[in-house]
Amino acid sequence: MRYRLYNAKILSPNFESIIDGELHIDDKLISYIGDKLLSVESNDYDRQIDCHGDLLIPGLKNSHTHIFASFGRSKSDNLPLDRWLSEVIWPTEAKITGDDAYVLSLLGMAENIGCGVTGICDMYNHEIQRAKAASEIGIRIALTDSTNDFGGVDRIEDNYSILNSFDELVSYKLGFHAEYTTSKQLMQRISDIAHKYEEPIYVHNSETSKEVEDCLSRYNATPTEIMDSLGLFDYGGCGYHCVHFSDIDFEIFKKHDMVAVMNPCSNLKLASGIAPYYRFVDEGIKTAIGTDGQSSNNGNDIFREMYLTSVLNKVTSSDASKVNPIDVLKSATLGGCQCMRINNCGTLDVGSLADITVIDMTKPNMQPMLNPIANIVYSANPSNVKMTIVNGKILFEDGKFTTIDYDYVLKESNSICKRLYSL
Repeated sequence: MRYRLYNAKILSPNFESIIDGELHIDDKLISYIGDKLLSVESNDYDRQIDCHGDLLIPGLKNSHTHIFASFGRSKSDNLPLDRWLSEVIWPTEAKITGDDAYVLSLLGMAENIGCGVTGICDMYNHEIQRAKAASEIGIRIALTDSTNDFGGVDRIEDNYSILNSFDELVSYKLGFHAEYTTSKQLMQRISDIAHKYEEPIYVHNSETSKEVEDCLSRYNATPTEIMDSLGLFDYGGCGYHCVHFSDIDFEIFKKHDMVAVMNPCSNLKLASGIAPYYRFVDEGIKTAIGTDGQSSNNGNDIFREMYLTSVLNKVTSSDASKVNPIDVLKSATLGGCQCMRINNCGTLDVGSLADITVIDMTKPNMQPMLNPIANIVYSANPSNVKMTIVNGKILFEDGKFTTIDYDYVLKESNSICKRLYSL
């Protein structure tokens, strides 16, 4: 498909200025960015879209979520992480079938797409069902494994082979749930697999103070230190949450060119703490932003995550000048591509993949446009998303999904949750 988006405002590749003009898409790639063309033939494009001053930004990325975790939304509230997992999440997960995971994944993906998200880095089980859902509706996904002492390691290499050739929008990353659910012996086995394929590792890391304290008791080392000692980060990777970090942890992340993924809303709701985003930025460590799952958030609103990432770190640093909104927006877009290892994506450039979020700037919360980038970080919400484009395909426009039978998803997901809780 060939699209012409004109009368648009376009975020520059350096995230520091806005271009007035138009952007063209040819198949999966951005083919033109610039001033309005003097003459345009109607048959040159499958569709010409008047943006009426809407702002085009690189597609938002949800760099850590559990995509079918909506089964626990508003059913697992007001518990700390350890009880939240052991009393509600793990027992309910054990009841979920592959068909359940597929439908609930569609629901989670619809929510992300409606929030302007063009790609998700998703840790869970039922990998084939998640890949099938993403491929069918057209969202980009990096699947990460949630292997731990309860099982899963035996399927890692099969998943690596099958899912990395499943669909161009689907990739599979090596990973495991966390240090506190994974024995040292199993972590070493996963490290051996990472070395065999020379691949990065994705893992929950230092989410709570208890997690770190227990690890120090076991190994006299932080989770980051013990994982590094086993060679798990020799090819880089991503740490989710990264709330309770030591000076040595920061050095390890810097040494291995790791990505630290912020999840402020979930960390607040579970009383886990506030990740030091400002220090990761100051140290030159790559950062991305995610929502975590709907069971602990309770949503997939990346705008809310951007806002919290910024304002919480102003408080914890005791410096209102800390955290530039440009850095936060980069984390939610380009940083997500770095987390997911998507090349040729994350900025609006000619030749880049056409993953684009279109923001309605005419609504009251975005006016006046004295600083459009600051407006996105501090003022925007999902109601400002006019269009979500992935790989050159429009998945969401003016409040409607173009690739999802939402009535079916709504009906089936509610039926599943009634069965899970015997309502």
